[in-house]
Amino acid sequence: MKLVAVILALSVISGCQGSFMFQDEPKTHWEEMVDKFWEYVNGVSSRAEDMKNSIQATQLGRELDTLISDSMAELQMYTDDVKLKLAPYAEQMAQRVQDDLQLLSNKLRVHMEEAKVQITAYSQELQTIVEQNRDELQNKVNAYIRKLKKRLNKDTQEIKKKAETYLEEVQARAAQHADDVNERLKSYFDVVRQNAEDKFNTLKDLLNDQSQQMMEKWEKLKEQAEQFKMNLYTPFQKKMEEVKNWFQQFFN
Repeated sequence: MKLVAVILALSVISGCQGSFMFQDEPKTHWEEMVDKFWEYVNGVSSRAEDMKNSIQATQLGRELDTLISDSMAELQMYTDDVKLKLAPYAEQMAQRVQDDLQLLSNKLRVHMEEAKVQITAYSQELQTIVEQNRDELQNKVNAYIRKLKKRLNKDTQEIKKKAETYLEEVQARAAQHADDVNERLKSYFDVVRQNAEDKFNTLKDLLNDQSQQMMEKWEKLKEQAEQFKMNLYTPFQKKMEEVKNWFQQFFN
């Protein structure tokens, strides 16, 4: 049953792993939430004038806070899901992957929080800056956003790579475990087969002995029957001879 469980579980893990090993595959929910955060921040550069006229820094901060908390919640669900998939096979490894992913998640959160503070500061500056310096600040915002994109991409790749490494390790261990189980099963069946052959040979010898004993008893009974027949027939034949001789004396 454990072998079956290992094989079934490996199928589930392989399906999970495929979701982030290839860029063409659909993104996980937490990656989508980070993308939303990035898109929102990236929009600052294109909505600078709107931010100056209508968007307050406090509102921007609240929206960024919501995106950060949603991203972290989805990432925690992802981490818990990975740990749940690993737990049946390697409890210690499941705890390690949770700890490592938590560290990387904290790192991502710090970078998102830093981005929120910086973008909020830029929005406040946009509300007070003189018109002639707006382009200079716009360039500053764009440069920061390019830097932020690299940082967030690096954070998400580290998380995906860490999870991928653990899942590959589990897959390798499971394959090795399956080989070990197969070897133990082979040894077990070899022992069972040998025991069965030994029992069969013992039973065959026992049947041969019993058959030999039966044949010997049958031969003995046959000899006794022949002897009984002879013992019965000889006196009878002798009497018949006497009767025959007695009748013959009258005819002579």
